[in-house]
Amino acid sequence: MLPAPYIPEDQIEKLIEDELERSGLKPPILNPVLNLAQFIERHLMTTLDEYAELPQEVMGEVCFEFNKKPHISINRDLTENADNGDSLGVLGRLRATIAHEAGHVILHKSLFSFDEKDQVSLFSGDLEKDVRCFHRCLKRDLHRTSGSIERVEIQANIAMAALLMPKSLFIPLAKPLLKNAQRHGASHPNCKQADDMVHKLAQEFRVSHQAARIRLQKLQLLPGPHSLEMWK
Repeated sequence: MLPAPYIPEDQIEKLIEDELERSGLKPPILNPVLNLAQFIERHLMTTLDEYAELPQEVMGEVCFEFNKKPHISINRDLTENADNGDSLGVLGRLRATIAHEAGHVILHKSLFSFDEKDQVSLFSGDLEKDVRCFHRCLKRDLHRTSGSIERVEIQANIAMAALLMPKSLFIPLAKPLLKNAQRHGASHPNCKQADDMVHKLAQEFRVSHQAARIRLQKLQLLPGPHSLEMWK
């Protein structure tokens, strides 16, 4: 099994932005919601099954197979919950899971050396006679970018955030919200004005509140002593 290579976070961000530009599917700032199915199937040339029968703890799965397109499977329960509900949190989890698996395809497909006689696989998984490799992504690992988690999962989570909330769209929308919040006395990341920012951006990008808050934190765009400094 090959170890996952170290890829700096800013390099992952750039790779994802480049993929979005090449795809011709990057959304406009007035409606910054990426059509994930089109991006995956048209640009990444990857098949997508959003109603797969997967174990309850498995959010999604990516399969790399010798001489075939990659295949992404998403847990049926997750998709049906999003179909039947009106919660942004449920829809956000679905979109995050799909984007996470797309991140694996973008970042890790090239790391497989498929040979009919001797396959070398990056991921742990089932090695079958027809040379397939599955990688399953668990609920507990979604959004994590540190701690005791596989490097490939950390990288896919960074890619997921960059796909759903590209810096080139997210920062121009977040900066005026932060400036307005500061004008109204916002001084720390957990104040009401910060919560309002999270809510507005989650709605804009169709992501969960958790995902929007993490993105704001990572980019230092929540109220606090150092907010906006890096973007002046």
